[in-house]
Amino acid sequence: MVMGFRFRRGLRFGPFRFNITGKGLSSFSIGGRGATVNIPINWEGPARATASLPGTGLSWSEPIGRTSTGERRQAQRGAAGQPTTEQIVAAVQEAFVGTDGVGQALWHHPGLVALLMDRPDTPRAVLEQCQLVLSADRIELHIRRGRGPADTMARAKQVLEAAKQVLAYAVTIGLVKEG
Repeated sequence: MVMGFRFRRGLRFGPFRFNITGKGLSSFSIGGRGATVNIPINWEGPARATASLPGTGLSWSEPIGRTSTGERRQAQRGAAGQPTTEQIVAAVQEAFVGTDGVGQALWHHPGLVALLMDRPDTPRAVLEQCQLVLSADRIELHIRRGRGPADTMARAKQVLEAAKQVLAYAVTIGLVKEG
């Protein structure tokens, strides 16, 4: 009979425990004796909540959260007839960098978004829109946080609408000429 060796090590920092296996960081746990939440990093499955009676060997463990890592990935792939997250991100990027895209008009003026964010008279709603379109990385991250195709598409529309509103405000206050 051949036995397989496994490596497992935990590093504790206050209430946090980082669980390391032969494949790297596996998960991290929050809590202590009696109650713990374990969140997967490098394996499939949902987070788990565990309650125990210390010293007895008795514990109860339940999955928490709506979806596992695999289910989230499947949701991002999109169903038949729906675009994938990658396709949505690519379409928004094209809308921003295309020759007549809203991003081209917005980013044609270097520092415009940062300037609007620094102005004390910029309305809060415009400031929130500026946060969304501050950089290409922020735009992509916002879209990728979508949970499923419908939410991802809604986030993409949010970003495009935010860019239009920021640009319209810049035109209104005279920082950018219309056209």
